[in-house]
Amino acid sequence: MLMLHGRDLLRPRGKFWFTVGGAAHEGETLPAAAVREMHEEVGITIDQALLSQPVHEMCIVNAVPGLRIVQDQTFYAVAVPAGVRVSLDGMGWLERSTVDKYAWLTPEELEADGLVRTDRRLPDVLRRAVAAVRA
Repeated sequence: MLMLHGRDLLRPRGKFWFTVGGAAHEGETLPAAAVREMHEEVGITIDQALLSQPVHEMCIVNAVPGLRIVQDQTFYAVAVPAGVRVSLDGMGWLERSTVDKYAWLTPEELEADGLVRTDRRLPDVLRRAVAAVRA
């Protein structure tokens, strides 16, 4: 699975792995937002019709002094050809200032000791995505 690595500007010392994604624009469907975010963040163009049904939904709440951030997340899966080119060039300035690298990781690699991720459930989400693509 393609994962991004970086930091949260509100907590700049900690770095972690997270999925490609972002907010849906007003009036935009979640699948359309997923396709757009894949293109903007990692330069991969996909056909929306190839997206799986949602493989997982979760809410993440982060808090820092004076700010509470609530993220409702919906995860989709899509198979991409081996060797597909990944490019971080399309990221906006905020994304570029927080993302330092990407990697293709297995759920087992994401569970490895010392590998920090945004949410402890991500390896299971990745397993669901793999199962959806294989189905």
